[in-house]
Amino acid sequence: KAGSYINVRTTLAGSVARRTYSLSSSPKEALEGKYRITVKLKEGGFLSAWLHNEAKVGDKLTATEPGGHVTHSGIRDCKKVVALAGGSGITPFFSMAEAIADGIEDFELTILYGSRTAEGILLREELDAVAACSGGRVKVVHVLSDEEREGYEHGFLTAELVKKYAPEGDYSVFMCGPQAMYDYEEQELQKLSLPRRRIRRELSGDCIMSEPAKVKYKLTLDIHGYRRTIDCLANESLEWAIERAGIKAPTHCRSGECGWCHARLVSGEV
Repeated sequence: KAGSYINVRTTLAGSVARRTYSLSSSPKEALEGKYRITVKLKEGGFLSAWLHNEAKVGDKLTATEPGGHVTHSGIRDCKKVVALAGGSGITPFFSMAEAIADGIEDFELTILYGSRTAEGILLREELDAVAACSGGRVKVVHVLSDEEREGYEHGFLTAELVKKYAPEGDYSVFMCGPQAMYDYEEQELQKLSLPRRRIRRELSGDCIMSEPAKVKYKLTLDIHGYRRTIDCLANESLEWAIERAGIKAPTHCRSGECGWCHARLVSGEV
């Protein structure tokens, strides 16, 4: 469904590199045997740096099946959706917009897309083209935080901005972006008094710890029928430590939402 993500995997420098990316393509392309992801280069990024600078046609990636909960359901969600996107969090909503234009999804979508500058807007031309051929069912509002320009909203994705562009009557709110955006929107959306069931957010991504990296410990792992002891750092997730040791751990969303990495603590403290 439009809005799903996949987890992709390869091996780099002896470590398993796995990351989760929202599909920016319409389900129509999946029926043609294609998945499309949009990857933003992150400073210090492991897989993103390889994809941008070294990957070439013919290199192989292993991908999971699509998953995620920020997809439109006619039973659960309203026929009108306001999408709050931050940076590369636009990708699932671009997929939805394409699916609406393709006639695969049947709902109205208003995207409030927050970027720092106009130059940094991802998929701007593609979004405008999809909105233009959607018959008015897809609307895109660009919001710039670091500059003021004619034709753009300025500031952040506030409750007032949502009210300004929200459709009449009942609507759902979907969110995708960094954790800082979720923390902010959590406070803002309370002002709208929306039922909790109307708000959904994408939770795909690694958990970042605040403990200092110098703290180390040993982890004895029983996985796939064999036992191994590996070194872990206190500021990394178990998934990171396991993959750094070159072990293919079962994982999809990387945030703990999907439950694919469910594990049992045999002994010790966590």
